[in-house]
Amino acid sequence: MPRERSTWLDNAKGLLILLVVWGHLIEQAVPSNPVVAGVYGAIYLFHMPAFILISGMVSSATLDRPALAQIGRSLLIPLIVFQALYWPALQWLRPASNPDLLTPQWILWFLLSLAIWRLLLPVFVRLRYPILAATMLAVAAGFVDSIGHTLSLSRSFVFFPVFLVGHLYGPRIRTLASGHGRAGAALLGLLCGTTAHLVMNGASILPLYGAMPYAHIGPDTAWLAAVRLVLIIAGVAAALAFLTLVPTQDSLLTWLGRRSLPVFLLHGFAVLLIWAVTPPGAYQDTAAFLVGSAGVAASVSLVLACARAPGITVMDILRRPRRA
Repeated sequence: MPRERSTWLDNAKGLLILLVVWGHLIEQAVPSNPVVAGVYGAIYLFHMPAFILISGMVSSATLDRPALAQIGRSLLIPLIVFQALYWPALQWLRPASNPDLLTPQWILWFLLSLAIWRLLLPVFVRLRYPILAATMLAVAAGFVDSIGHTLSLSRSFVFFPVFLVGHLYGPRIRTLASGHGRAGAALLGLLCGTTAHLVMNGASILPLYGAMPYAHIGPDTAWLAAVRLVLIIAGVAAALAFLTLVPTQDSLLTWLGRRSLPVFLLHGFAVLLIWAVTPPGAYQDTAAFLVGSAGVAASVSLVLACARAPGITVMDILRRPRRA
């Protein structure tokens, strides 16, 4: 990858952070509105895999003392700080969530998983078939009941193959994304449409999270293992298809993408407050709710992008020594 900052990657992060905020805003309506559930499922098929793919693209396999210090400073310290901030907010506004000290609060799982992926990366890149090994580990982890939300272990295993794909094939991904917009749009539409259709017709959303063992989702563990494998492959394919649609010109999306971290860390507080004041009847008019929530997501994202989270720089640190 070229060493200068990539406008294309910043645009991708800008679009993805909008989807992250929008997905969380509509989450409350998922149990009562099948159309919203379908949209939510389609978003969750690819938006986190795409973020993770980008994270792998800009990550270095170097793990020396400075790199370890950076992981602690830019990932683990923010995790501890925001754990302390989100805990009372969740206790007040979402007491049923009942978070514990060893489980990253809600959205913060990504910080811990990112640190774990960064630590695993130097080991796996030395393997002959790193993606295959990581995928087998991801599928096998689902059979272990103790691998779940705690320490974000399940998500760390499930999404690690995606991270590896981004790291190992970053330059090829950038080349593939250029000039294939129509094919990418068709593939993304097919995958997201299929996911939305399945969720609207009763398929569980839980496998999309990758956050819990198979036994906590259903009794047919062999089937759920196959579903996990399919979702890993589909998530990568959908993320690649999404990247073909990302513009390369400098724009407001670029500005937002370069400030996506404060939006990510802070938007949970805004979402919790919006959930608390939104009347249940707001979910009944599906079209109005989806359009309105998308507008709110954009507004919240732009406002929070103006905020600064002092001392917290994740993507910039990950670019050492390779830059996107």
